[in-house]
Amino acid sequence: MKRILTIVSVLTLVMAAGAQAEDYGWSLSFSSTDGGVNTQDFVPSPGQFFIYLWLDCTLADGMSAAEFDVTPPAAYFGHAFTPLNGVLNAGNANNLLLAVGGCPTGPFLAGQFGGYINLFGNGGAMCLDGARVTVDCALNPSAHPSAVNGSADDSSEPCVVGECSGDAVEDASWGSIKGLYR
Repeated sequence: MKRILTIVSVLTLVMAAGAQAEDYGWSLSFSSTDGGVNTQDFVPSPGQFFIYLWLDCTLADGMSAAEFDVTPPAAYFGHAFTPLNGVLNAGNANNLLLAVGGCPTGPFLAGQFGGYINLFGNGGAMCLDGARVTVDCALNPSAHPSAVNGSADDSSEPCVVGECSGDAVEDASWGSIKGLYR
């Protein structure tokens, strides 16, 4: 009986840890102006594709760095990653190691994936894998697991890993803000 209670307790802790909301959230979007466009219809003709990397939500103090792995669908080839808005990539197109100054908060357009669509491909889904961490802008920075909304331009659903609990701005009244400076 004691062994069964121990197993149930451990499983409960593991399930609770898996359901925990993350402090940072990233999105792969087909739009350069909206991080929430995670799906689109596949156009079966060769040509260029663009998928944008968005920091969707953050802790109040913003982000300073992030690390992800990216695996594009087989229909995409020759893809590259172009950092935007002051972001630097010390990695490559498949292994992103991003850094940025100014501690941006979401929504923030961090970069763009681009490449070509194979004539014989049928679209696919793209997600952020690997370490999937974001570093905060605290005095003593620490890495946080990140939620992800992937992209899909076929009939599949985009990947969704975790849920972001961070907010770019915390609610505060003018009186509480004035009270900080008295």
